[in-house]
Amino acid sequence: MRKVVYLLFILLFFSTSNAAEVLDMKCATDIKNKEPVGVSSTFDNYVGKVYCWTRIVTDEDLPTYVYHVWYYDDKEMAKVKLDIWSSNFRTWSSKIILPSWIGKWRVVVEDKDGNVLAESQFEIVPKSELNQ
Repeated sequence: MRKVVYLLFILLFFSTSNAAEVLDMKCATDIKNKEPVGVSSTFDNYVGKVYCWTRIVTDEDLPTYVYHVWYYDDKEMAKVKLDIWSSNFRTWSSKIILPSWIGKWRVVVEDKDGNVLAESQFEIVPKSELNQ
């Protein structure tokens, strides 16, 4: 009987996910009313700032947090800690983009343990190329 109780305890403990999940992720030029505006995967090099917006659901004890990790050509440019206050939460971070930072970018969402939850990619191109 002790073995059965112990086995049930182990199964219950490991079956509880306590995980965050990214339901939606977008890169945009602005956030209005907690929603992304100017959503795209390509921005001109004079965009000034790009926002990464995420909708996250979690069954973890609240509050908790995730990170937005910004990469330019595979070099980490910023790591932003974002607090999560409810089980269904919208949050965002932003990165100032210098005109010379032309190329591929990505934003990785990590949980508090460093596990990758989602990733979004975008590209910064010369303004002259975008208008063609």
